[in-house]
Amino acid sequence: MITSLNGTVTEITPPSVEIDVNGVGYCVEMPMTAICRLPKNGEKVKVFTQMIVREDAHLLYGFLSRQDRSLFRELIKITGVGPKTALTALSTLSPEEMLSIVKANDVVSLTRIPGIGKKTAERLMIELRDRLEKWSSNQNITAAGETQTAAADSTQNSGENSRQNQEMAVQAMLDMGYNRKQAESLVKQVFKPELTLAQIISEALKATFGGK
Repeated sequence: MITSLNGTVTEITPPSVEIDVNGVGYCVEMPMTAICRLPKNGEKVKVFTQMIVREDAHLLYGFLSRQDRSLFRELIKITGVGPKTALTALSTLSPEEMLSIVKANDVVSLTRIPGIGKKTAERLMIELRDRLEKWSSNQNITAAGETQTAAADSTQNSGENSRQNQEMAVQAMLDMGYNRKQAESLVKQVFKPELTLAQIISEALKATFGGK
């Protein structure tokens, strides 16, 4: 079981990140909230990981704090919520926002996350309410968690790179479960030439909740 990686960021292609650890490259899928805080390529980073073993693949999911990894583990215990859906949820909502939604029994907000329909949202509310309150009392919940303060994507956003970032942002949204029409609409809504790829995706995800 791989529980953490301490190495060098070599490539960021949301929602995946490649981390070199002593010459071995690991592909790690991370929520956008984490990717936006990653250091630049060539810089050191520590991520806390959760390995998911399937018949056809061994997948690594990474987080910049134990807190986020713990919440991911709680989410994937819910029937109907797989790793992809849990990762999208953590890309869209902070732990604080997730707790707030669950406490408010806000089913509608949860159904805005791809992969979570009304029945799954209702089940998630029931199963998570007591579990998250106990979980939150044992966590030191902060917006920054244990992460390094950094800028994720240093790519200059002008000309061809700007258009490429739009296309890559849409593809990342598709990978997270959004349909093409919704992904293109959200990216177009938030796009600004000065934004990095990670920032475009992050802002598009926030737009799902009205810019929350």
